[in-house]
Amino acid sequence: MNFDDEIPVGWALDPGLNVSLRLRHIRRLVERYAWAEAVLEAEELLDEKPTHLDALELLAKAQLGMADAEGAVLSWQQLLHLDPTPRADRLTSLAMARLDTCDLHGAITDAREALRLDPSLAEAHFVIGLALEYLPGRSAESVQALMAANQLSPESYPFPLTLDPKGWEQALETALLHVAPEVRELWNGVPVRLPERPNLAELSDNSPPISPRVLGMFQGTPPEDADPWLSPPESLILFARNLLRVPTLDHLIQRLAEVLEQEAFVWVGEDPWGPEMLDE
Repeated sequence: MNFDDEIPVGWALDPGLNVSLRLRHIRRLVERYAWAEAVLEAEELLDEKPTHLDALELLAKAQLGMADAEGAVLSWQQLLHLDPTPRADRLTSLAMARLDTCDLHGAITDAREALRLDPSLAEAHFVIGLALEYLPGRSAESVQALMAANQLSPESYPFPLTLDPKGWEQALETALLHVAPEVRELWNGVPVRLPERPNLAELSDNSPPISPRVLGMFQGTPPEDADPWLSPPESLILFARNLLRVPTLDHLIQRLAEVLEQEAFVWVGEDPWGPEMLDE
């Protein structure tokens, strides 16, 4: 349902109330993880009110949700330019967006500034921990930051599970039971690789960069002259450390199922961020 559908025909709303209702509608979309719709609605509002801080903040959150980290960085930077009063939560969100563009040093700088303002922000500690994992000689600092995040919010930032090869095999088999039959058929027989984490140089070389938080990706090129559902990828790469940052095996299975579905839809050329993919 569009925002305009909520307004009875023939009614005229006070401009301030109109903006408030539109913002509420965008927040609902963000809460539903309807990222693409939220971006569209926020951009339309910003076309009319380019300096509206709440609209910019919602746009940035939705952009990051749909994996447009570069767009999110620009939106957060614009917001911070318009409202230079430092806010720890906004700096933390900017830090996460920078991390997702592979700007490790920028992410660490913003997250540390956020912690200077509010040391209790678990997400800021988490960003620092993730970024430091990729910097040589910083593993002890990384562990310390990730432990701080866990202590502040153990449910959101659990210590990674441990899983042996047999456990991975069973988890994947179970995850395949949770996806659509055509998705299950696509992955049937496709080799699976399980590196500990992504290669930062490969992530950075991509345009746009791929987030170090990526859970998995296919290898291969979708066919141009054949049904991609009948021509599977060469392989599927699953990044173990990122996937294992969950509290229970059931959460891991759910996360694996989401990766299998998302990568399948990207392979066949369907938008995984579209409205039809975001209602579950």
